[in-house]
Amino acid sequence: FYAEVGEMLIALPHKGLTRHLQLTVQLVGHDEAYMKTVENDVPAIRNGLLVFFNQQDFESVATFAGREVLRRDTLQRVNEIIGANMEDRVADVYFTAYITQ
Repeated sequence: FYAEVGEMLIALPHKGLTRHLQLTVQLVGHDEAYMKTVENDVPAIRNGLLVFFNQQDFESVATFAGREVLRRDTLQRVNEIIGANMEDRVADVYFTAYITQ
């Protein structure tokens, strides 16, 4: 079951310039009822992720390995934002679009 967080455009400072990270985030869970409650938290999730993504280093997120680290860290951050526990939590995060420039 999925919850759409949506598209985000993040401006990141890099060597005196502004670089951009544009991504679309979807959340994955195994319980339909729980994911419906997660959908109600999307505004809080978006806000928390905007703050989180703005703290990233452009050189890290521009690599494939950095993208995977960001995906795993995003999953952890989302579960922190919604106050998840081991039984009720978002199982995974997908970046369905991911552009750095």
